[in-house]
Amino acid sequence: MTTPSLPAGSRPRRTAALPRRRRRWPVGLALIGLAAAAIAGGWYLGATRAAGDRPLERFSHVHGLDAPVWAGGDLFVATHHGLARVTPDGAWYAVGNEQHDLMGFRAHPSEPGVLYASGHPDLRTGLANPTGLLVSRDRGRHWRPVALAGRADLHALTVQQHDGEALVGFDAMGGALLRSADGGATWEAFGAAAPLRAGGILSLEVHPTDPDRLLAGTPNGLWVSDDGGATWRLEAWPDVAVTALRYAADGRLFAYANDPELGLVALEDAAWVPLGLVLGGGDAVGYVAPHPTDAATLFVGSFGMDVLVTADGGATWRQLAERGVPAAR
Repeated sequence: MTTPSLPAGSRPRRTAALPRRRRRWPVGLALIGLAAAAIAGGWYLGATRAAGDRPLERFSHVHGLDAPVWAGGDLFVATHHGLARVTPDGAWYAVGNEQHDLMGFRAHPSEPGVLYASGHPDLRTGLANPTGLLVSRDRGRHWRPVALAGRADLHALTVQQHDGEALVGFDAMGGALLRSADGGATWEAFGAAAPLRAGGILSLEVHPTDPDRLLAGTPNGLWVSDDGGATWRLEAWPDVAVTALRYAADGRLFAYANDPELGLVALEDAAWVPLGLVLGGGDAVGYVAPHPTDAATLFVGSFGMDVLVTADGGATWRQLAERGVPAAR
């Protein structure tokens, strides 16, 4: 999948005082259009490399983030050319030898080593395009297709925190919501008329303990269902692209609303509280990964290939990568 280009000189910024003038960047609509191109192609013929993790000097696109409790403090970053791993001291490594274009990336919350993804294959593997659901059981070093091969491209995927076998995904190729109760072995389609009419689904999340409560970020606001997707309501931010959604293990909810007065927000006491991170220059946060044990630590990844971390609940941010280049340690 391609991503919006950034103008020269644009940088993520943390805003202490958010601007009053309301201006929305059309990132959400751009992503919907670009997704169609990724469906037709975009898979990768990787260069031959030695197996095993190796230092990473550059990556292309951020397609997902996760920091599962079983990873020992490491952050996983799904990219256009395979999986990357970032250690707590900021070292970047390419994981394994399979360089799939990993979309819809998420980790199993409790099963060590288990990762889910979709997308487009490294052509050396001979996998179908799109790959359908891929599963790794060795921390991303090897992937195998388990369902929907050649039939679904899950650009958004969510895993329920209390049941890592319960998955919900948005198939960008078929324009449908799909769910699985058995770790992705079998899937069923279910209704999502309202979010699709709102322009398509950019981000997707399921409540940690209630599988019937679903959230969908669209180019036109945040939509919520309390009945497993049968009916939906517009919960917040009409006409604003909601590009990222993520529950923390403790039930906190984070979102990125692509508006200069919002940006990265957290739901606290039934109110959305801005955390001070607003990306300009046509960029937006596409993925959020809470630290599994430290409530003050949060990772974010942008469509412009930036990866940032806060260790103090959003008061300050540190760059882990900028435009696909890992930061110097």
